[in-house]
Amino acid sequence: MNCYHHEDRVAVGTCQVCGKALCKECAGKHTPCLCDECFDACQTTLAAAKAQAKKDAIIDTHAEFVGALLKGLLGAVGLTALFGLLGGGNIMRIAPMGIGFFFVPFGWAVLTYIEQWLPAFLMDGIVFLFYLVVKLMLSMFLGIPCFLYQIIKYIYKLVKRAKD
Repeated sequence: MNCYHHEDRVAVGTCQVCGKALCKECAGKHTPCLCDECFDACQTTLAAAKAQAKKDAIIDTHAEFVGALLKGLLGAVGLTALFGLLGGGNIMRIAPMGIGFFFVPFGWAVLTYIEQWLPAFLMDGIVFLFYLVVKLMLSMFLGIPCFLYQIIKYIYKLVKRAKD
């Protein structure tokens, strides 16, 4: 059997995709053993797959950030409504606190993570209610740097994915 491209040379291998006979020179061009046509087709497919993966990664980054914003907005609206109802139904009086409530879910998530190292007596009875009130207040303040961290992480991921 002779080489597909060089009819005067003896074939020493075959293309792993299409099975064309290849001489020593043609078989040694690409690893794994591929003819030029199949190698080009594989490169095109690989480039398309990389472009799609990049596009998917950017969409995932956007979705993650939008999810974080929705979490903050739901926290702001929900806590404003709850405290407005607890305060006699006058939501407009408590509405300015909604800005602070926006940051609660971000701080709450960090404090929930930290809870694993807290002593067990904080999770019992009346101490637990006091702990929840303190956790809510800390969440508002701790949530601000946590939210800023989310923004920085979002920008970093976008820049990293744009470079890939």
